[in-house]
Amino acid sequence: MHDDERRIAKRIVISGAKVNYKLENGETGSSRLENLTRNSACIQLKQRVLPGRSIELDLIIPKKPVISVKAKIVWVLPRGGYEEGSNIGIQFRPFGKEEKFNSPETEGLLLKIIEDYQ
Repeated sequence: MHDDERRIAKRIVISGAKVNYKLENGETGSSRLENLTRNSACIQLKQRVLPGRSIELDLIIPKKPVISVKAKIVWVLPRGGYEEGSNIGIQFRPFGKEEKFNSPETEGLLLKIIEDYQ
C-alpha cells in the first residue's frame, strides 16, 4: 500500500471492538481493536513482534458476526518498556478464492462494518 492510499483509507474506531489473534509462531491472545479500515487494522499486543510476520485475526465487533482475516504485520510502534508491548499496523491479505487469500465474503462483511460505522 502506498502512503497516499493509506491516508485516503477511512479509519474507524469502534467502541468495545476487540480482536483475538494468532501469531505465526503459534502464540495467541486478545486485544483491543484500535482502528479499522477496509484492508487494515491497528491493535495493541503485549508481545514484541517484527514487521513482515503473518498474523490471523478474529475481529469481534459488538452486535456483528466475528470476522476472521489473514494478515501481515506492516509496522510496529513500541509503547515503552518491553512489558508494555506494541501498537502494530496490520494489512489484510488480498481477497479472493485462493486459500492464501481472505474470502470475498470476508471482504463484504468488512465493507458493511465500515459503512455502518462511518
